[in-house]
Amino acid sequence: MLEQRPEVVDDFIRNFLVAKGMFQTLDVFQNEWYDLAQSGRLAPEDLAPVPDIYHKAAALEETVRVLRAELDAVKAVADAVQARHDKVCKDRDFFRMHHSRTAQEKARLQNDVKRLAQRVEELDTAVRNANAKLEVAVKDRAVAKLDRDKWAAKFHASLARGASSAPASPGPVRDGEDTPAAVTAGASRIPAPTAPVAPRTASNGARRPNGAGGRPARASPDGGPVTAQQPPALPKKKRARVNELPAHDRPNPHVSGAGAAMQPVRVAGLREVVTVKAHDLAVSAIAFHPRKLVLATVSDDHTWKLWNFPTGDLLMTGEGHHDWISDVDFHPQGTHLATASGDMTVKVWDFTRAQATLKLREHTQPVWSCKFHDTGAFLASGAMDHTAKLWDLTTGKCRQTFRGHSDSVNNVAWQPFTNLLLTCSGDKTISAWDARSAQCAQTFFGHGNAINGLAFALAGGHFVSCDADGIAKVWDVRAAAELVSVDLGPHPVNKVTMDMSGVVIAAASNDGTCKVYNTRDGTRRDLTGHRDAVQACQFDHVQGDYLVTCSSDGTWKAWN
Repeated sequence: MLEQRPEVVDDFIRNFLVAKGMFQTLDVFQNEWYDLAQSGRLAPEDLAPVPDIYHKAAALEETVRVLRAELDAVKAVADAVQARHDKVCKDRDFFRMHHSRTAQEKARLQNDVKRLAQRVEELDTAVRNANAKLEVAVKDRAVAKLDRDKWAAKFHASLARGASSAPASPGPVRDGEDTPAAVTAGASRIPAPTAPVAPRTASNGARRPNGAGGRPARASPDGGPVTAQQPPALPKKKRARVNELPAHDRPNPHVSGAGAAMQPVRVAGLREVVTVKAHDLAVSAIAFHPRKLVLATVSDDHTWKLWNFPTGDLLMTGEGHHDWISDVDFHPQGTHLATASGDMTVKVWDFTRAQATLKLREHTQPVWSCKFHDTGAFLASGAMDHTAKLWDLTTGKCRQTFRGHSDSVNNVAWQPFTNLLLTCSGDKTISAWDARSAQCAQTFFGHGNAINGLAFALAGGHFVSCDADGIAKVWDVRAAAELVSVDLGPHPVNKVTMDMSGVVIAAASNDGTCKVYNTRDGTRRDLTGHRDAVQACQFDHVQGDYLVTCSSDGTWKAWN
């Protein structure tokens, strides 16, 4: 058994001095302490046990140490819980915003359904009224036909009675001649229900008079015969011709033509050949004429310009938009130009008239992109209102509205010589639409951020897309599969294009460079020279030798 006795004062001091190694002090202390204790000069409380407060303080210090360790562990857990809470709040805000957008889209669709229901009801009412009018008209026509037949029978009967009672004409009658029938003033004016008969010729070549084997002559008010005349034709109401999309895909000449045999652009050989100060503000988009070396540029200064390429001589300037212009495209025949603008309109410009001949304005927010169909009869546009639209350029009306994206539609592109329209959006997806039915045929997933641009190869079998993370991807259209993914970041890529061979892609980057990449051998080069973000780039499809870039610094550059 181990017995614990309370420690007195002198034992406490001795233990303390031994613990600290102060042996000389210990000897002095013991001599002096025993002298004082033997002489009675120490108070009784000095010889009592050491108060327990010291031991309690040591125990409290140990408790504090343990509690501090537990507090640190609790703080770590609290930090982890706070981080998880922040992430949940962020996800909640994202889904709440997405739910709000979905609710708005649902409300808009419900309003559209209500309007369509009202329109269907109006059309049903109009159809019923038209059917009723048609029945009345058919009945009236039948009655009129019966009256006509009755009066025609009476008319022919009166003609027969008049011919049988008429006296013989004096003089001999030659062979082959007929006697003209006399029509009196009292004869009926209702013609017989027979088709017009051309005047026949007698055996001697003389024309037979009207009434003698031909149509009977109409009587004038004074009783004299007059020439029969056809009723004047009513002017026909002109109907607006409505274009129709081709039922089937057309043969693509680039699959087996010059485009298929085109060699890829040599990435290492590109060099700057010309720089043109085109606009006062940022140049947002460019486009090449389909047959000539003519370049179109559009800008934030509300204007578009045509340039002789590659000399850089200004050919034409167009004004008319009330806000920045975001995209431009040439008509397949090269006679017109389409521009999309922040004023929520798309305009079609006629070069021969030097003015805008068509203004398309059904989008409710700024329009980002516009592209002509290869037939030239239709135009597609994409806007910030989450929709893309198909326009009939003959009537100037919207033929289809493509709804399905939950964010801005940033770019549109037609698959060459087909009715397949591709749209890319800020919701990180690409949708393929059948333009005839406005149905989404395929959705491409894979980008991790807003998709800014896309472009088809001339052969049409694959296309390239780019996003705000600087990622470019090449896709197979038929297989809906990703073929190549290349990181051109970290800066966003604004637009992307392909050369005539479909092997080399060029990406306009926000860091002021144009990044050119060969998807076959992985060769890459960054073209530097612009002083601000590169907004767009385009290979020419006439010779295939040039790459043009445009920038927020107001210039465009040609690389050969």
